[in-house]
This record gives sequence, C-alpha cells and structure tokens, in this order.
Amino acid sequence: MVHDVEAIPQTILIIGTDHIAVERLQTGFAEVGWFVLVEQNCQRALGLMAHLTVSAVCIFDQGNDLESDVASLKSKTQGMLFVLSDNLNADQRLAFYNLGVNHVFVQQALALEVRTVITTLQQQQLMQSLPTVTPIMEAKKWHFCSQSRVLSVDEKVIGSLSYSEAKILKMLIDNRNETLSRERLMMALGRFRPNPEDRTLDRLICNLRKKFKKVCPNTQFILSLYGHGYVFTSPNTTQI
Repeated sequence: MVHDVEAIPQTILIIGTDHIAVERLQTGFAEVGWFVLVEQNCQRALGLMAHLTVSAVCIFDQGNDLESDVASLKSKTQGMLFVLSDNLNADQRLAFYNLGVNHVFVQQALALEVRTVITTLQQQQLMQSLPTVTPIMEAKKWHFCSQSRVLSVDEKVIGSLSYSEAKILKMLIDNRNETLSRERLMMALGRFRPNPEDRTLDRLICNLRKKFKKVCPNTQFILSLYGHGYVFTSPNTTQI
C-alpha cells in the first residue's frame, strides 16, 4: 500500500512579524497544499489555539520573552513545535529542547529549514497512517532503569548500559514515536558544537541496537531518519 502523506491536510501556525520570513514559510507550506495561519504574537496565537487543532507551530525569535512563550505554546498543543532564531547560544538551544521543542532552526537558512519541517511532519504522518501491526516481539515487556542503567526483558536482565548509552535511551523512550534530531541528542551528551566527523552518537545507537537484538534480532527498535535523527518505536518499554 502506498501512503500519500502529502495529500493529508496539515494546519501550520506561524508566529512572527518578519513579513519576508513569514511569507517564505507560507510559500513553502503552500507548495504541499497545507493550510497556514499567521499571528503576530504568542497571546493571539494561544487564543486561536483554544479553538483550533494545529499540526505544528513555528515561532520566530522576536526579542521578547521567547522561553515563556514557548512554554505556553507547548502546554496548549499536541503538535510539533519549531523555534526560529539566529541569536541563541548552545545553552539556550538546549533549554528549548528541554522544554519539548522539536527543533531549533537558524533563520538565515530558512529555505532549508522549511523543507526540514515539511519532511519531519510528513514522516510523522506516515508513521501514524501505517496500519497497526503487532509483531511477535511486542509480547515481550522491556524495562529500563535509568538510575541503575539496567535494561531487562520479561524481568530478565539483558545488560547494563554506559552512562552515555543510558542518557540517549532515556531521551528516546521519553519521546517515543517522535523524531529526535542529532543536535538534540548530542546536546544531551554535552556536545554543544556540531562536528560532522563526530561519530559518538552513531556508536551509541549501534550499541543500543545490539542489546535489543539479543532478544529480538529481526526487529528494529530505533529507526534512523536520514538527515533528521532517530525514532524509538517500542510501545512495550517502560522505565523508572
């Protein structure tokens, strides 16, 4: 079955007063047939969201209390949340990720960022539109203790994780079925400066996959979305 994710309507809410940048966003989303709403400030946007479900919110850094606005938006929407700013340092970007922001974009590269938003939403739609299949492995109950860093299945210990492996797995479980960017995961490890040659995250993901494959060799728990990040897909994994 072919799933035409671009045919599924999306409602995008843009918050900002930079008319040129907002227009570029509108044009990008209109090309895939999505409905776009624009508000100039967060308070007006929150009023609109009280009566309307949106698929994603894109908010520009307008020099106001951006962190407070983002926290308010996150509490009012189940959709994805994107921040566009050229003025955030590494600590500020990490703070937004900790608030639940899906991605922090650089406004200077807006054309590329629009495509990333579209692709991310389409991938999320595709996962939601696929028919529900219950593979054999879902009969197993996985458990992860973040304090002791122990991974077990059906009360049998599979192995202990390194500090970094545990940190990545906890973040993946906390955000299951959600695409986590490489930047967000690397920031969780304290790597604030992007380095294309740094393969630390790849090695950690590989190690985690090996542990899951000890029990379920034919099931992929951690999916790679090329150019975007990783998704954890197991609904039967709990943690403390």
